[in-house]
Amino acid sequence: MNDDMSAKFSITTSVTKAIELYPAIHERGSREGNKFLFEFKIDFHKPKQHQAMLSTSTSVPDKIWFSLFDEAEKEMMEDEYAFYGIEYSTKVKLALNRVRKLIEKLEEEMSSKSVRKAVGRHNFYHHNQLAEIEEALTRLHEGDEIRLTFVFSEWPNIEMARKKEFVKEFENKLLNNDFPPDEIPF
Repeated sequence: MNDDMSAKFSITTSVTKAIELYPAIHERGSREGNKFLFEFKIDFHKPKQHQAMLSTSTSVPDKIWFSLFDEAEKEMMEDEYAFYGIEYSTKVKLALNRVRKLIEKLEEEMSSKSVRKAVGRHNFYHHNQLAEIEEALTRLHEGDEIRLTFVFSEWPNIEMARKKEFVKEFENKLLNNDFPPDEIPF
Protein backbone atom coordinates (compact mmCIF):
# COMPACT_ATOMS: atom_id res chain seq x y z
CA MET A 1 0.00 0.00 0.00
CA ASN A 2 1.22 3.48 -0.83
CA ASP A 3 2.31 5.34 2.32
CA ASP A 4 1.65 8.71 0.70
CA MET A 5 -2.11 8.32 0.84
CA SER A 6 -4.17 11.39 1.36
CA ALA A 7 -7.44 11.27 3.29
CA LYS A 8 -9.91 14.10 3.69
CA PHE A 9 -12.97 14.11 5.93
CA SER A 10 -15.32 17.04 5.32
CA ILE A 11 -18.72 18.35 6.29
CA THR A 12 -20.50 20.93 4.15
CA THR A 13 -22.85 23.18 6.11
CA SER A 14 -24.20 26.73 6.09
CA VAL A 15 -21.97 29.71 6.85
CA THR A 16 -24.14 30.48 9.89
CA LYS A 17 -23.73 26.96 11.28
CA ALA A 18 -19.95 27.12 10.71
CA ILE A 19 -19.79 30.35 12.70
CA GLU A 20 -21.79 28.69 15.51
CA LEU A 21 -19.34 25.75 15.47
CA TYR A 22 -16.22 27.92 15.61
CA PRO A 23 -15.90 27.65 19.44
CA ALA A 24 -16.30 23.87 19.30
CA ILE A 25 -13.40 23.68 16.85
CA HIS A 26 -11.01 26.18 18.39
CA GLU A 27 -11.63 26.30 22.14
CA ARG A 28 -10.07 23.10 23.46
CA GLY A 29 -10.36 23.81 27.17
CA SER A 30 -13.79 25.36 27.10
CA ARG A 31 -17.24 23.86 27.60
CA GLU A 32 -17.92 24.51 23.93
CA GLY A 33 -14.97 22.45 22.68
CA ASN A 34 -15.51 19.14 20.89
CA LYS A 35 -12.65 16.61 20.61
CA PHE A 36 -13.94 15.27 17.31
CA LEU A 37 -13.88 18.73 15.71
CA PHE A 38 -10.53 19.95 17.14
CA GLU A 39 -8.49 19.13 14.04
CA PHE A 40 -11.00 20.62 11.60
CA LYS A 41 -10.51 23.86 9.72
CA ILE A 42 -13.27 26.04 8.30
CA ASP A 43 -13.31 27.25 4.68
CA PHE A 44 -16.06 29.83 4.30
CA HIS A 45 -17.89 30.22 0.99
CA LYS A 46 -16.90 26.74 -0.18
CA PRO A 47 -18.12 24.84 -2.13
CA LYS A 48 -20.75 27.56 -2.73
CA GLN A 49 -21.03 31.17 -1.61
CA HIS A 50 -23.63 30.47 1.12
CA GLN A 51 -21.83 27.38 2.46
CA ALA A 52 -18.82 26.52 4.57
CA MET A 53 -16.71 23.38 4.63
CA LEU A 54 -15.36 21.91 7.83
CA SER A 55 -12.50 19.59 6.94
CA THR A 56 -9.53 17.69 8.24
CA SER A 57 -6.85 15.81 6.33
CA THR A 58 -4.50 13.03 7.32
CA SER A 59 -2.24 10.57 5.57
CA VAL A 60 -4.58 7.66 6.42
CA PRO A 61 -8.30 7.82 7.30
CA ASP A 62 -9.25 7.41 10.94
CA LYS A 63 -10.95 4.02 11.34
CA ILE A 64 -13.87 5.51 13.25
CA TRP A 65 -14.79 7.73 10.27
CA PHE A 66 -15.95 4.64 8.40
CA SER A 67 -18.67 4.04 11.00
CA LEU A 68 -20.54 7.09 9.66
CA PHE A 69 -21.02 5.55 6.21
CA ASP A 70 -22.80 2.62 4.63
CA GLU A 71 -21.25 0.38 1.98
CA ALA A 72 -23.83 1.65 -0.56
CA GLU A 73 -22.48 5.20 -0.14
CA LYS A 74 -19.05 4.30 -1.51
CA GLU A 75 -17.86 5.32 -4.97
CA MET A 76 -14.61 4.51 -6.76
CA MET A 77 -12.57 7.43 -8.16
CA GLU A 78 -9.82 7.89 -10.72
CA ASP A 79 -8.17 11.17 -11.63
CA GLU A 80 -5.99 12.33 -14.51
CA TYR A 81 -2.80 11.38 -12.64
CA ALA A 82 -3.81 7.71 -12.34
CA PHE A 83 -4.53 7.96 -8.64
CA TYR A 84 -7.33 5.74 -7.50
CA GLY A 85 -9.47 6.29 -4.50
CA ILE A 86 -12.68 5.79 -2.65
CA GLU A 87 -15.19 8.45 -1.74
CA TYR A 88 -17.99 8.02 0.77
CA SER A 89 -20.82 10.51 0.94
CA THR A 90 -23.80 10.68 3.30
CA LYS A 91 -26.09 13.11 5.08
CA VAL A 92 -25.73 14.08 8.75
CA LYS A 93 -29.09 12.50 9.61
CA LEU A 94 -27.99 9.05 8.34
CA ALA A 95 -24.56 9.29 9.96
CA LEU A 96 -26.09 10.34 13.27
CA ASN A 97 -28.44 7.34 13.23
CA ARG A 98 -25.48 4.99 12.59
CA VAL A 99 -23.44 6.54 15.39
CA ARG A 100 -26.35 6.24 17.84
CA LYS A 101 -26.81 2.56 16.96
CA LEU A 102 -23.11 1.91 17.55
CA ILE A 103 -23.25 3.71 20.89
CA GLU A 104 -26.23 1.56 21.92
CA LYS A 105 -24.39 -1.60 20.88
CA LEU A 106 -21.28 -0.61 22.82
CA GLU A 107 -23.33 0.26 25.90
CA GLU A 108 -25.02 -3.14 25.75
CA GLU A 109 -21.63 -4.86 25.52
CA MET A 110 -20.16 -2.80 28.34
CA SER A 111 -23.12 -3.49 30.64
CA SER A 112 -23.00 -7.24 30.11
CA LYS A 113 -21.12 -8.83 33.01
CA SER A 114 -20.00 -11.82 30.97
CA VAL A 115 -18.10 -9.72 28.45
CA ARG A 116 -17.05 -6.80 30.66
CA LYS A 117 -13.51 -8.13 31.10
CA ALA A 118 -13.09 -8.81 27.37
CA VAL A 119 -14.47 -5.40 26.43
CA GLY A 120 -11.89 -3.51 28.46
CA ARG A 121 -10.75 0.02 27.77
CA HIS A 122 -10.94 -0.37 24.01
CA ASN A 123 -14.74 -0.06 23.87
CA PHE A 124 -14.79 2.69 26.50
CA TYR A 125 -12.42 4.70 24.31
CA HIS A 126 -14.56 4.12 21.20
CA HIS A 127 -17.70 4.92 23.15
CA ASN A 128 -16.21 8.28 24.13
CA GLN A 129 -15.13 8.95 20.54
CA LEU A 130 -18.60 8.12 19.24
CA ALA A 131 -20.19 10.33 21.90
CA GLU A 132 -18.05 13.27 20.71
CA ILE A 133 -19.04 12.55 17.10
CA GLU A 134 -22.72 12.34 18.09
CA GLU A 135 -22.49 15.65 19.93
CA ALA A 136 -20.82 17.30 16.93
CA LEU A 137 -23.36 15.92 14.44
CA THR A 138 -26.31 17.11 16.54
CA ARG A 139 -25.02 20.66 16.11
CA LEU A 140 -25.31 20.40 12.31
CA HIS A 141 -28.31 20.47 9.97
CA GLU A 142 -29.71 17.00 9.20
CA GLY A 143 -29.28 17.59 5.46
CA ASP A 144 -25.62 18.66 5.63
CA GLU A 145 -23.30 16.46 3.60
CA ILE A 146 -20.43 14.44 5.05
CA ARG A 147 -17.65 13.12 2.79
CA LEU A 148 -14.67 10.89 3.29
CA THR A 149 -12.24 10.78 0.40
CA PHE A 150 -8.94 9.00 0.19
CA VAL A 151 -6.65 8.21 -2.71
CA PHE A 152 -4.11 5.50 -3.27
CA SER A 153 -2.18 4.21 -6.27
CA GLU A 154 -1.89 0.53 -5.48
CA TRP A 155 -4.00 -0.86 -8.31
CA PRO A 156 -2.93 -1.01 -11.96
CA ASN A 157 -6.18 0.43 -13.38
CA ILE A 158 -9.70 1.45 -12.45
CA GLU A 159 -11.24 -1.76 -13.86
CA MET A 160 -9.15 -3.81 -11.43
CA ALA A 161 -10.02 -1.42 -8.60
CA ARG A 162 -13.73 -1.84 -9.22
CA LYS A 163 -13.54 -5.57 -8.60
CA LYS A 164 -14.99 -6.22 -5.19
CA GLU A 165 -12.15 -8.45 -3.95
CA PHE A 166 -9.54 -5.72 -4.62
CA VAL A 167 -11.62 -3.14 -2.77
CA LYS A 168 -12.10 -5.48 0.20
CA GLU A 169 -8.39 -6.37 0.23
CA PHE A 170 -7.44 -2.70 0.34
CA GLU A 171 -9.98 -1.91 3.05
CA ASN A 172 -8.76 -4.88 5.08
CA LYS A 173 -5.18 -3.61 4.85
CA LEU A 174 -6.29 -0.13 5.83
CA LEU A 175 -8.61 -1.12 8.64
CA ASN A 176 -6.86 -4.35 9.62
CA ASN A 177 -10.27 -6.04 9.54
CA ASP A 178 -10.50 -9.39 11.26
CA PHE A 179 -14.16 -9.15 12.20
CA PRO A 180 -17.40 -10.44 10.66
CA PRO A 181 -19.37 -7.80 8.69
CA ASP A 182 -22.06 -7.49 11.40
CA GLU A 183 -19.64 -6.35 14.07
CA ILE A 184 -18.50 -2.85 14.92
CA PRO A 185 -15.91 -1.71 12.33
CA PHE A 186 -13.07 -0.67 14.62
